[in-house]
Amino acid sequence: MPVIKITESFAQSAKQGAYWDTELKGFGLIVRPTGSKSLVVQKSGRKRYTLGTHPTMRIAEARDLARRRILEHDTNGAFGRIDDRITLRQAIELHAQDMREAGKVSQERMIEEAERHLQPWLDRQLGEITKRECRERHKKLSRLSGPYCANRVFRIIRAVYNKALKTLELPPNPTIGVEWNREYRRREPVADLRDWRERIDEIQNPVRRDWWLFVLSTGLRRTDALTVRWDEVNFDEGTIYRPKPKGGVDRAFTVPLSRQALEILQCRQMENPVMFGDDLGWAFPAWVNRDRRKVVSHLVSPRDRQVHVPSAHRLRDTYASTALDVDCPRIVTKILMNHTVPDSDVTEGYMRPSMETLSRWQQYINDQLWNKMDYN
Repeated sequence: MPVIKITESFAQSAKQGAYWDTELKGFGLIVRPTGSKSLVVQKSGRKRYTLGTHPTMRIAEARDLARRRILEHDTNGAFGRIDDRITLRQAIELHAQDMREAGKVSQERMIEEAERHLQPWLDRQLGEITKRECRERHKKLSRLSGPYCANRVFRIIRAVYNKALKTLELPPNPTIGVEWNREYRRREPVADLRDWRERIDEIQNPVRRDWWLFVLSTGLRRTDALTVRWDEVNFDEGTIYRPKPKGGVDRAFTVPLSRQALEILQCRQMENPVMFGDDLGWAFPAWVNRDRRKVVSHLVSPRDRQVHVPSAHRLRDTYASTALDVDCPRIVTKILMNHTVPDSDVTEGYMRPSMETLSRWQQYINDQLWNKMDYN
């Protein structure tokens, strides 16, 4: 087998065969008949391990990783195992399963974002993803989808990779190569609700259209609003129960609904059977692809590509700002929006407004919102 110093220029022009590095014994380049090029590490007489593929993995990065693998061999001379079987998609699924078991609710949003922004990487081996790739992909995503989205997507990779590192032998987390975008807390209530309502009315899908109005009228978080089930709505008492909000089951809460929100839900109760036959208990159902079949589940992505509207969280800003406009007590707003009442405030720590009080303020807030839309 040829022995030569493996460089970027050599790797680019190398023909079929196996080449071993003169600089680091055990580090090699394998060029297959298909033209694919694998960077490997092997100690004499031991099993060979793949570090990555060229040019996805740069030579300098592969050589450093090979050096670490050689230094990390155990007393029997075996290499520390680089698990080159698990893909990014599989790692995300495992992480999502752990989140489900912990009672967290953001795993579906995580999977949705990964499918949308990381599609070319999903079936790649986790250990092949490099710092350079992460840095370049993050910059590109920042340009195309915005700095907040880029940070959010790469926080997913960071979390998924760190979880995999607990049980698998992998290179260091490649997201350390990312230069994170600076983020600012955004407080951007919708300035013109009349214009917003006109755009919402352009949405063809009545489930999506009603969902946006429901979010505005409740101030619920995106996932809480997407996953409403009929057995969580009490039409007699005019309340809704959210069993797994942000923070998990320990933060479960019940709040009153306004007349407008109840009318939206009643409309869905009447229309869902016509559209879906059986909505399977979802207030805002949708057809989704699962195991190559179309099945009914809850609405997952409420955005309509034909109609541009602010994100659901901007409606939460709008709801909170409108609560301030009608002089709603701060503690009532916090409870309606499922925000933590600070223990540092001794007086507020004793206060727990009645459901009647919460209902009255909920209606005041909604009446103001609908007046701003010029809609009654």
